[in-house]
Order: sequence, then C-alpha cells, then structure tokens
Amino acid sequence: MRKAHLKRTRRPQAPSAGDSVSDVEENYDDSPDSSYQTGDTVLKTSHQGYSIPNCYKEAMNLPDSEKWIGAMKKELDSLREHKVWTLQPLPKGSKVIKIKLQILREIEVEKKKKTDVAQKHNIPQSSLSTIIKNSEKIHQQALHAGESSRKRARGSTYADVDEALLQWFKQARSAALPVNGPLLSEKAKTLALEFGLKDFTGSGGWIERWKARHGIKLRNICGESADVNRETMTNWLTDVMPNIISNYACKDIFNADETGLFWRLLPDKTLHFKEETCTGGKASKERITILLCCNMDGSEKMQPLVIRKAKQPRCFRGIKHLPVQYEANQKAWMTGLLFESWVRHIDKKMAGQHRQIILLLDNCGAHPPDMQGLTNTRIAFLPPNTTSMLQPCDQGIIRNFKMIYRTRLMRKYLTAYDAGAALTINLKQAVDIISVAWNDVLPATISNCWHHSGIIKSDVSSPLDTPQPATQMWEQQSLFDRMKELLKIPLEMDFDSYADADNDVVTNAMLSDVEIVESILQAKEEEETDQVDEEVDPIVHIPHPKEVLESIQTLRLFLQCQDESKSLHRHLSDLDNIEKSVQHLLLTSKCQKKITNYFSKNT
Repeated sequence: MRKAHLKRTRRPQAPSAGDSVSDVEENYDDSPDSSYQTGDTVLKTSHQGYSIPNCYKEAMNLPDSEKWIGAMKKELDSLREHKVWTLQPLPKGSKVIKIKLQILREIEVEKKKKTDVAQKHNIPQSSLSTIIKNSEKIHQQALHAGESSRKRARGSTYADVDEALLQWFKQARSAALPVNGPLLSEKAKTLALEFGLKDFTGSGGWIERWKARHGIKLRNICGESADVNRETMTNWLTDVMPNIISNYACKDIFNADETGLFWRLLPDKTLHFKEETCTGGKASKERITILLCCNMDGSEKMQPLVIRKAKQPRCFRGIKHLPVQYEANQKAWMTGLLFESWVRHIDKKMAGQHRQIILLLDNCGAHPPDMQGLTNTRIAFLPPNTTSMLQPCDQGIIRNFKMIYRTRLMRKYLTAYDAGAALTINLKQAVDIISVAWNDVLPATISNCWHHSGIIKSDVSSPLDTPQPATQMWEQQSLFDRMKELLKIPLEMDFDSYADADNDVVTNAMLSDVEIVESILQAKEEEETDQVDEEVDPIVHIPHPKEVLESIQTLRLFLQCQDESKSLHRHLSDLDNIEKSVQHLLLTSKCQKKITNYFSKNT
C-alpha cells in the first residue's frame, strides 16, 4: 500500500490481536462528511464516528499503539475494497489566493448568499467565515503575490531583505531598467549587508522563491527614445489614443497626477521656497505630495491622496474619518508601492460599482508599468516626455486647485488677524482645505483641460471656454493685495507667482539602497513604538456633543440675524438636520453602560 497523506478519516474500530503496524501517516477529523487527499485525488465518504482513539497521535500514545495502528490500516483497506471511497479529481487551486479573491468578490461585490458561495466552491461555512474575516489580509497578500498560485502566502526567512528587494525592483522596472536573475542576487546581497546580515547568500533558489512569492516574471524591456518630438505626439493622438479610449464613456476615462504642495506657505515666503530643492531641511517639512485624479467630463473627482513624513501626526489623534486618503513615508514622496496600493483600491471601488475604467498615466518612476491582477481598471501610459503637453491634469486642473487652496489659506490667515489671533494651521486643517479646494474645481474647468490636452472622444463636442469667474478673481486679488500690505511683500510679487510656488517640487525619485533600508526600518519602528509626528503641533481638541449643540445654537442665531440678501437662510435646514443627529448621538451615549454598573459595592 502506498503511503497516503490523509486529511480526514473516520474513527477506527477497536483493534484485534495480531494486527500489524502500517506505514500510514494520518490526520484525523471526526466530521460526518470527510475528504481524503491522496496525491492528485480526493477520496470522499460519509460515515458515522466510532470509539476512541480519535486520531493517529492519540493512538501512538496508547500502550497498545501497534494494535490500534494495525486496526486503522485494516479499516482503510476494507473501505477501499468495498468501494466506500469514490475517486474525484482534486480541484486545482481550491485554496489559492486567487480563488479566495474570487470568493470575496462574490460576497462583497456581487452580494451573493454565503450558503450559495460555500456550496459553489465546495467549502464549509466555517472556512468561508475565515476567508471573510481575513479579507484585508488576503487583499494585501494578493497585492504582493501578484498572480502567484501558491496555496498560502509564505514568508521569507529574510523578510527585510525580501521587502527591500521588492521596492528596488519596482523602482527599476518603473525606470525601464533591465533586470535579470544575477543582478537581483547581487542587489539582494548588497541590501542584506545594509541590514547587517552577513550570512545572507542570495542564492539562485532564494531568488526564485522571491520571484514566486511576488508573482514576478522577468521580461525583456523594449527601449524607447528619451525624447519625443511633436510629430510622434501628433501620431499618438491621431492613431493610438482613439483606439485606447474608444470603448470607454467619458465618465470612465481618468487621469491621475502627483503634485507637491507647501501647505503652510504664505506669500512672504514664496521666493525663499521656490529656491528650495526640497530634499531636506525646513522646506521639506512644509511640503506634502498630493495625488489628484478626475475623469474626462469632470463628473467624478477621486478623493485626494496626501503623503507626508509622519505616519501618525499629533493633530490626527482621535480623528476617525479624514476627507482625504493619507499615507506616509520617509521622503513624503510617491513610491511604486504606494501608487500600486492606490490603484488597487480604485480597482476594488470600480468593481463594487460594476464599472470598467481606463486610467491614463505619465511615465513617472513611481508608476509601475506592469501591475497585474486588476479586474476593472485598465492602465494606459502617455508617450514619454509629453506630460506638459498631453497630461490633462497639467493643462490647468492642478493649478486651479492650488489657486483655490491658497485663496482659502489667505482667507483663514486674514480672518485670524482681524480677530486678533495668530494663524496656526496644522495638517488636519490643511487636509480639510485640500478637500474643499478639490471639490471647488468646476467640472467645466476639468472638461476644458482635457480638450486642451487633445485627449478627447471624436463624438463629444468641445465645450465653450469657461474663464475663471470674475468674483473668484476679484477675491483672490483683493485678499492678496491685503496680504502684501500686512506682510510687507515686494510690489513686483503677484498672485500667480504665489500660486505657482511649488510647481517644480519633486514628488518622486529613485531611492538609494540606504534610503530603502531606512524606510523599512523606520516603518517597523513606528509600528512598534506608535511613533507620532516629530513636530509640536498641538493635539486637536475633540468637542463633546454638548459643546457642538451650543455651537449650533450660536450659529443658528447668527444666521437668523442676517438679511435675506446674504443668502444664508438656506443653510438653516442643514443646521437643523445636524442638530438632530448630534442630539441622537448624545442620547445614545448616555444609554451606554459601564461594566461597573452591574456590580454593587460590598457594604
């Protein structure tokens, strides 16, 4: 009898004298419907449980273990002889990450019943519950495993080297650098030395397992010219672009781009900050990277992604919901890993909406060229070195956003000045302004910028140019003139220079080996020590519902005292709804009990 690795079996009958020991390795389970995995087949049977021992391990610990094992062998032979087992093909990949993702998709996106999903994939309800419970973990494994067909995501003995090599590889591929096995091995050894691991060999076997863990396949990279002339750009617009977007509606064609922002910058510091390279020092602490994404007709703007150095800023403490997505790394730059994670988040969102979209990107080094496993998002790249001419976000969308942001920042400063208070803006307040400024970018502005880039659908008419509203321009200039007077700004300084102060700020770059290692060690340190922002921004006071209700009463009184011409009365109904929700929250919190309420003190 060949050695069988049995996942489950029935309990054996009591042994009889003379039974012999069999070379059988068994893993027992007393479930009423069991499967036996033997090589490439599954043996299935239904039966009733018997008396002890319950498993092979228990049988080995009994004094008459040889008799028990012999009885097990005899029982198995009897089942085979009487054809109680039926041979069925082993479902290939029944437990691979890819199948788990499919199961999660059916539950989360397609809203199928759990019983139907469990029956379809031939898994027990308990296994399905485990998959749903570990949803985030499975998605994270899929992010790093790519199209790997492993049954489980296996870790590496040298986890830090593994992660560092993955970061370096994604950078290299984004920069179109040729990569092969020997080069990976040498780079892994170099990174290991940076971690102080002198015993790491970077063998061919380790590299192959690393590639399998992350679903990496090395392919030849076709070289491209460093410069693209206008003829090439025109050919792309006329011959290539129409075929790329032909199957997508305007609302499903998106463009995303990164930009740097000096989030606390006032006009008097503009010239100083424009001269900074922003790779270190004070300017780098004042800079964040923002990723903005919108569709062709301006009907949808994705939530901004904000990147800064501090993983847990003090001013975020106690905040459960931000109006932006927030990430952090040592340089406050966009990286390949961050961008890929963002794209997969968008892909999951589109899957929930049953939409297929196309995302147009430039050839930035932080945009991985070979993201795999996307189901509802197609990635298409613009020709190299054409960002200033072809990228819609660079045709005025980002600039309009910054003008609105800086207008609101000046307004905040002057309001504080008039109230006799100093302006103190923290990152929490900045992301609030970022969210509002992005929402204030008009759909017409976005649509015009797409048309100016030349990326348009042939069946869509060009919109009329919509100049910046006169009231908006007047407010910007009025606020800026007052700031110039207060801050003693040179007369030659204008609002356009202020708005464009961070246009040339670097938002991504190739990290050196030392920087890659430092980023990994820093992330581990922050996770272990709950590290917060190095700056001394005060912790934000979280108001109690009672304070909120008092503020609502004050605001209502203010609105009611204004003339109707102020157009403020229309906000009273919104205020009433907010008050109702806060009152409900307050009443609910009073109903909550502490565990000590259920015990009485000893008298």
